Amino acid sequence: MSVGGQAELKIAGEIATVVAPGSTRLRLRDRDSLTISARQKQLDEDPNLRILERRTLKSYLVDDEIIAKLATEYGLRPDKNVADMTGAREAAITAAKQDDNAKTAVGAVYATAKAVLRKNGQLGENASQFSRDVLARLVTPDTAVYAELQKVLGL
Repeated sequence: MSVGGQAELKIAGEIATVVAPGSTRLRLRDRDSLTISARQKQLDEDPNLRILERRTLKSYLVDDEIIAKLATEYGLRPDKNVADMTGAREAAITAAKQDDNAKTAVGAVYATAKAVLRKNGQLGENASQFSRDVLARLVTPDTAVYAELQKVLGL
């Protein structure tokens, strides 16, 4: 079950207790701006908490490996189109003034891929659909990104 902030988390916990009694609930959150020591402290305090090693979940979706896989799956030119998409990602991250904040980068990668493909329906109607329906599907067991997420989740 996916939930947002603390209020939603409390409600979700209450629902899970009724729907799946005896189950273990794991919480996954973005690292955001946590320092290494603050991240570790939170993990030590809550054995059911998982915190991403990268700033946000979207950071994994715009990883070089996933962008290259996107190019391959959609018949894009691996040399030029991948460079265009990774360049757009880096420019968006630089403009956001945060070294690893990929939230704005998803939109930049989406706009670049959409311009190259010229087939809007293939990539979704917006960056949110693109990340959910296109990029997330590319994170498969054969990718290093998948293995990294498995490690974070303790799987």
